[in-house]
Amino acid sequence: MRGPARILRLQYSEELDQVRQELCATTGASEVSRQALCRMHEAEFRRAFVDLMASLNEQHRALTWTLMPFTSKNPLTSDLCRNAFYTVLIARLLAQQPQTLWVLTHSTALASQVVAWGAANGVTVVRGVGGASTPWRVLKRCSPAAIVLACIRTVLAAALARALRPGGGRERSVLVVMTTMPQSSVGPAGYRDAYFAPLTAHLARSGERAMTFALVFSRTIATIWRLRRAEGTHPVVPVEACLTVSDIAKCVALSLRQWATRRRLDSPAVVCGVDVRPLLQSAIDDTYQSGGFFRHYAAYLAARNLTARCAVTGWIYPFENRALERAVLLGARDADRHTRLIGCQNAALTPSHLNFMLGRSEAAAVPLPDAIFTTGDPVREWLVAHGNFPSGLVRVGCAFRQGQARDAAEPVRSHTLRRVLVVLASGIEEYVEMLAFVADAFCGSGPEELRFRPHPEFPFAVAERLVPASRGIRYDVSTGSLQDDLRWADVVVYASSTVSMEAVARGIPVIHADVGHALNADPLADRTGGLRWAVARPADVLPCLRAINSLSDAEYRQRALADRDYVDRYFLVPDEDRIRTLLEAVRCRTSQP
Repeated sequence: MRGPARILRLQYSEELDQVRQELCATTGASEVSRQALCRMHEAEFRRAFVDLMASLNEQHRALTWTLMPFTSKNPLTSDLCRNAFYTVLIARLLAQQPQTLWVLTHSTALASQVVAWGAANGVTVVRGVGGASTPWRVLKRCSPAAIVLACIRTVLAAALARALRPGGGRERSVLVVMTTMPQSSVGPAGYRDAYFAPLTAHLARSGERAMTFALVFSRTIATIWRLRRAEGTHPVVPVEACLTVSDIAKCVALSLRQWATRRRLDSPAVVCGVDVRPLLQSAIDDTYQSGGFFRHYAAYLAARNLTARCAVTGWIYPFENRALERAVLLGARDADRHTRLIGCQNAALTPSHLNFMLGRSEAAAVPLPDAIFTTGDPVREWLVAHGNFPSGLVRVGCAFRQGQARDAAEPVRSHTLRRVLVVLASGIEEYVEMLAFVADAFCGSGPEELRFRPHPEFPFAVAERLVPASRGIRYDVSTGSLQDDLRWADVVVYASSTVSMEAVARGIPVIHADVGHALNADPLADRTGGLRWAVARPADVLPCLRAINSLSDAEYRQRALADRDYVDRYFLVPDEDRIRTLLEAVRCRTSQP
């Protein structure tokens, strides 16, 4: 290949940044803007990828396919989507200008995919990313070690959770509300539901019999132990409490069979002209090698057992259209096909939420609830228009997580914008990108006060170790509530967090930092004329703050009130009438196929 070399950096790390600097200094290579490249091709890829996955889901309707995480298209639970997009971008770059391209990534799956693409298209690819190197990765790849470990953990958890197993008998109906942990938690003050707190409070006041079915994602043994010791009358039943020895044996047998047979894709899987079959095969293999299939099948059996054991009126669960939800849905329906299952969409949607997008005929092929209640009107319109969900399936509900009556007083504007709250959400990779971005933006800039608010699921210390450049700025890490942080902040900087919507609803300006998410993850991406600004480079942050300060009070007020109206329609307050409407939908028992 001729012409000056180019560099495409797909992740941030200190190691990759050093490689980038060395390449620029020694070869004169220039860096391609990943942000600009992603935004240029994002819309075309998004539709093509959704259509590809929809076609595969329509072809493979068996339980063993449906339980695999990547089938939901969710880019947060699988690297398949992102790596497929990066492969398309690499192919497009080389088609436009056939010159040397250095691709900086830590992904071995992406490296294997690009090598396969190069061999099929006559492009020389020199691979510098090695294969699995740690003993545990080698063991998982060459043996069913992850399945054995999942079995041991499940046996121990089931033994401990036996005391939490609900009593049998179908003389009294019970409503099951599903949650996940550690999002929901149990502590000295008792159980705290992250998704349905207003609903569970309503059920307690009305005396309706209900229980919570908990999917525990981390620290399973410790969480079950706390549940056993928790005080309160509301029962919280972890998945493991509903599993018998026979169920665990079934999980092991089916998982081992799937691991040994290794489903193979025989036909090409083309997205935007690129065959991504190696990535799909890697995602399938990873499902079995990680124990993910075991956990999903265990959730399926537990939901089936709970529905068969108790007189379940219906299920209410946080709807994200993920494979684990489908496992619960299928298990409940296998036990009683009349059981009503109601999904409650619970967070803001963005262009990156491919799990909320169906192919044109996919709705008839994948398990869906009997009704989907959205947080407000804008989401219902989005799911029907962009997500291809059947109009009759989607209803306007309320926002159990975010919806709350707001102070009627007009927002008070801050003219200083000294206190900057940086909100983190999607995972460690976003943490690292944001920390590096903010360090570049505010290093030596003056008296701004910086506060990082991590997501409770991901420790901030990991990102601090990976970004030594952050030592050049002064900041603190939030340990208080979101309400306290929003009262403190003059401005919010974010990459993907729903907190951005809660901020503008309170009259706090927000700045979206495009740190290079493959798909745009901004909840306010389509908003114009409000208190949302966007920057693509760290150098743009301070000028953006000056632009916000330059607004007249009248224009600022107009923008703030427009945003408040939008957010109030997006996140409807969970009042008694809306909760009753939801419960009526659960009780409307109909015959389901």
